[in-house]
Amino acid sequence: MSYAFELYPYLLDANTYSPHRCFRLAVGGAYGVQRVVPSAGADVDGVSGSGTNGAGGGLFACPGLPVQVEASAAFSSGALLECLADGRVKQQAGGIGVLRALESSAGSGSIVWACFTSGR
Repeated sequence: MSYAFELYPYLLDANTYSPHRCFRLAVGGAYGVQRVVPSAGADVDGVSGSGTNGAGGGLFACPGLPVQVEASAAFSSGALLECLADGRVKQQAGGIGVLRALESSAGSGSIVWACFTSGR
């Protein structure tokens, strides 16, 4: 069984996916394992790549690992962040805090540095 990952966790069209968004791993796809959109407030397995159309794969969650993520709202540096159902992050309100902001977000669509606080 191959454990390669499909490149399309957040389809924008047939050939692209959204970079800088959290993902979960799930059984399925052409290789037996694929990245999928996480449940809101749930733990995550990584963040998708930063290249054009998500090129560059992604990074698996490892506590302390810095990554760039897309914000869904404004928050300050040091805020504990949770993931939304579209893979973007916001300040923790009731879900699992999976990342800590290393810089503040100006609002929805901002790309900011954060580090993982969890890793499954």
